[in-house]
Amino acid sequence: MAEPPPLRAVELVNRFVACLMFLSALSLLGIGVQPPATDWGSLIKLNATSLLLDSTAPLIPGIFILIASLFALFAASNASRQLDFSKS
Repeated sequence: MAEPPPLRAVELVNRFVACLMFLSALSLLGIGVQPPATDWGSLIKLNATSLLLDSTAPLIPGIFILIASLFALFAASNASRQLDFSKS
């Protein structure tokens, strides 16, 4: 039995968020995006030493990762509710 389309959309967004977190974590560890290019994880890594100096610079990319993830999840949840075919 095939999944209804709203569940597929939610699963797609869940995978997007997982990939976003995974790629950011790889860049943070130094095995993701390499230095001429930038990524949110590499921005956190470059500014990690300034956390000791009470700087908010490494927190800003992390907040953007959180906002992008929550926005995608809320948009998928809303779309799932709007396209719910089980009511018909």
